[in-house]
Formats: sequence, structure tokens, C-alpha cells
Amino acid sequence: QMSIEVRKGQSATFNLTVATGLVHLAVSRGDGTAVSRVTVSFALVGEAGELPPDQWSKLPSFRSVSVRGGDVELGEIPAGTWSYAVTTNGAQPLRGTLSVSAGGAFRIEGSLAPATEQTAANGGR
Repeated sequence: QMSIEVRKGQSATFNLTVATGLVHLAVSRGDGTAVSRVTVSFALVGEAGELPPDQWSKLPSFRSVSVRGGDVELGEIPAGTWSYAVTTNGAQPLRGTLSVSAGGAFRIEGSLAPATEQTAANGGR
């Protein structure tokens, strides 16, 4: 965070560059079948620590995207090291870390295992 104070009658110029990388998702179910809809949640590793993904929404870096299908572009996210969680109904979450650098292209790949009774009771989380 940065504070900028501009007083009446003064002007200020502030140049901001946000370094981002493009993220592609490529996941399927454990039996090889396609997923119809997934949610991918991200939080910076330094903020997320050991928190479970369902508690990331309170973090400043948190972002989440829901998409149709498991083989799609997710868009750009700021450079940094991110924790991610991929969730869908009927499957255990796929979790990992992703190091994103400016201008790069990055992939989240994996197979979503069938839900256990506990993950099914938690809506796939």
C-alpha cells in the first residue's frame, strides 16, 4: 500500500506498472473426463501461509475466478508466488503453488480425484 497526498493547487504525477503473467488451466477428473465448471482461488503465499483456501477470501491478495471447462485461459495475475486451489463439485480440491513472473505464461495442470465423504460434505472444498 502507498499513500499519496495532493494538496489543493498542487499536481502530482504517479506512474504505476503492474507486472503480470498469463495463467492457463488444464485439469480433468481423475477418470480422464472433462470438468464442466471449476473455481480457481489464488492468494499470495506470504499471506496465505498455512490457511485453508476457504479462509483466503479475507486476504488482500485474494482473487477467484469461476470458469466453464477445465482447459481455459484464466487471465493475468500479478507477478509473485501464489497458492492456488482448484475446486469443482464431486472432486477433491487440487492445491499447489505457482510462481508468476512478468510477461510469462504459466499453467496449472492436474487431475481432480473423486470427492471423499468429507470433501463432498464441504461442497468440494
